[in-house]
Amino acid sequence: MSLLTACTAFADVAANKRHEIEHLVRFIRDSGCVIDVEGKKLTGLYASAHIQQQYARYRDRILTAEDFIAWTAAQSSVAGKYSLVACKGRETVRAMDWLQRELAVYRIKRRY
Repeated sequence: MSLLTACTAFADVAANKRHEIEHLVRFIRDSGCVIDVEGKKLTGLYASAHIQQQYARYRDRILTAEDFIAWTAAQSSVAGKYSLVACKGRETVRAMDWLQRELAVYRIKRRY
């Protein structure tokens, strides 16, 4: 069972696009980066679990990987602040920008 289907069995994302979201969840889990969500510093499994909880919460609004990023990693629904990502040796960036870049890289790699 995949990470995504383990969390939400009734995903609204088309099956042929679900792999992109599953990739992003794995990318977050394995990145070694720290995601700041509402002042909480999340890493690895905790960060990916948080994103999956957000996915479950907003899944009826998520049809694409871009929707997934917008609804799960953009702004805090409570504080209204952007979630940030800090990776060792790199500049801190907005989580949505970080994931959009990774999605673009993933799509390019899948073409070849």
